[in-house]
Amino acid sequence: MRKLAVLLILLAVSAFAFGNDGNTSPGFITSPSMGVEALDSADWDITVTSTNSFTCSYAQHILGLDYHMAQEALLFSSASDDKTYACDPDTGAEGSSLDYPWTNPSAFGVAMVSDSPYTFYFDDWNDSYIHVYVGGGGGGWSTETNPVGRNGRGMDFDGSNTWITNSGTGVCRFQPGVGEAFYSLSEPQDQLSGLTTFPHGANTGVMVTTYDDLNFYFYEFDGSSMVYLGSTPVPVSCTSSMGLAYSDTRDSFFWSYYSGGIYHIDELDITFVETAIEETTWGQIKAL
Repeated sequence: MRKLAVLLILLAVSAFAFGNDGNTSPGFITSPSMGVEALDSADWDITVTSTNSFTCSYAQHILGLDYHMAQEALLFSSASDDKTYACDPDTGAEGSSLDYPWTNPSAFGVAMVSDSPYTFYFDDWNDSYIHVYVGGGGGGWSTETNPVGRNGRGMDFDGSNTWITNSGTGVCRFQPGVGEAFYSLSEPQDQLSGLTTFPHGANTGVMVTTYDDLNFYFYEFDGSSMVYLGSTPVPVSCTSSMGLAYSDTRDSFFWSYYSGGIYHIDELDITFVETAIEETTWGQIKAL
């Protein structure tokens, strides 16, 4: 009886610490690898506009997001339903779904890393694995070590590497079984939730958000360094900011959030206008 009471207490503490969406209470965040500090640029005027919004009443959660380009479907994780859903990116109408088979799943991030065969990565805030699903008779479920342990939430695949949030300190770029690199982000002042990558010139853009401070943060990865581009408030009033995804075919972003007791998804149009004055221009000004 005493062992049962202790177990119930531990379960209650775990539920309080991590909540039902992976938002970790202060004091329960482990010490992640900090990595290389992002360089500061912030020479961009960034505008975020919500162009569409919908809900998905069939799901208890809308956490991490990704875009399935082959099927033109938006993917989202629902930890309480123990599955990832595919939905219509215009209406949120329910499509197919994939059940999580591991014990007590608490999955947040979902990343599609291949469409031949379909291969997906999932993280879990209550274990230290990347859960891998290969479809089409390609092997089903397996696990890889998560380089950030239980600190990961949002994930995305940039065509070569997978990116994952690393608690409140930064992000990690990795290939399972090959290696990883950590990048420290000093601008966000809260636990990171969503992450997506997107084309930014010839480089890779990285966008992150946090559960509670309700901002978007933008970075550029040039192959070796992370450069901070700037931040913007989220475009809609909400309680918590959750997942992010980018669609190359639509050239738009998707964002999930919690507001008024309901999870929502908005499609976003984001524009970047460089505001830095070139050195030659400064020289011309000084010569006047």
